[in-house]
Amino acid sequence: MINVPNKIPVVQLKACEFSNLSDCSPVWNKSTIPYYVYIRVSADIMRECALYQVDEICDKSSRPVIPHAIVRDTNCWLRATMELLNLDPGHHVYKLSFIRRFDNAVFSLYIAYYVQDDNPEKPYVYMNRESCGG
Repeated sequence: MINVPNKIPVVQLKACEFSNLSDCSPVWNKSTIPYYVYIRVSADIMRECALYQVDEICDKSSRPVIPHAIVRDTNCWLRATMELLNLDPGHHVYKLSFIRRFDNAVFSLYIAYYVQDDNPEKPYVYMNRESCGG
């Protein structure tokens, strides 16, 4: 999250290749996530391509994200409401599928983030002799 004096805190994600996700996966606390998330995409991709599909690839039970609910904010930013994304504690990875306007070539970029919760359902486990095998 970026805090700029006298501005609203902004949560941002960087769209990247799948192999670079570990460098582009911020950790958010569930209680501090604002309403919008901004997704950084290169200006070339934003100029030449259109977003046509968004899928969460780690959690098959989640509902699909509606691509038209993610809007172009500026020349290199997409804006999505947080209600579209999975805010359950854990790691979440989404595939952003783009189509190039000139030749209809399809390619994908990825976004990922971790969500923490201040009040997990079971924050610790009591240990006893039986659980240690003795």
